This record gives sequence, structure tokens and C-alpha cells, in this order.
Amino acid sequence: MENASKALLIGGAVLIAIVLISIGVYIITSQSGVIKQSEEASNALTIKTFNGTFDKYVGTKKGSEIKNLCVDVRTSNSRNADHQVGLVLVVSGGNETDISTIQATINPYDNYTVKVTGQDSNGYITQLTIQ
Repeated sequence: MENASKALLIGGAVLIAIVLISIGVYIITSQSGVIKQSEEASNALTIKTFNGTFDKYVGTKKGSEIKNLCVDVRTSNSRNADHQVGLVLVVSGGNETDISTIQATINPYDNYTVKVTGQDSNGYITQLTIQ
């Protein structure tokens, strides 16, 4: 009789352990959706912050602002090897893509139009065109 009661106690302890493990697994799996949403929000904020550096230049801007855009693109490209941004200056003889040449060509008193002409699959800006 004594062995039977010990067996029941051990069985009850095992049952309680299984219930506690099941509850733990349930809590972890139910929180995975929250973690995924948090990661997606973080990624969206990172992309918005990156693009915000260049979005402020989109539209009609003075040449002095375009020169600042060249500095921002150069700085961004040196810091972000994964997300390079290209500049294209549309001129009568063709297109210029060298940032130093673009910066030297821009007249600080003229107006220029900047457009986003390239984005990668994640939404990062990859190219800006100046006309």
C-alpha cells in the first residue's frame, strides 16, 4: 500500500510538471506575435529615419541645399555600406553621377528639382535625381 501511495505522489508531481511546462510553452508562443510586430515597427522606423535624411531635399530646392544634399549622401554612404545612395545630375551633355563633380557643378543660386528615382525592395532610397 505504501508503494502505491508513493507511485500516486510521483505521478501527481509529473502531471503538475507537465502542466507547468505546457503553460510556459503557451505563453512563449502567444508572445511571438508581439515580438514580430515589435521587430517590424523597429525596421519601419529605421527605414523612415534613413529616408528622412534625403526626403527633406525632395522637390524644388536652391543650389546651396543641393550642395548640402551631396554632403549628406557622401556621409551616409561612408556610414552605411549596406544602403548606398546614388546621385544623378541631369545636364545637357548627359548625366553626371560623381558626387564631387555634382557638388562643383551646382550653382548655389539656381533652383533645382530633386526626385527619388530608386528604392530597394525594403523601401530604402537608393537613387536621387537632380534636374
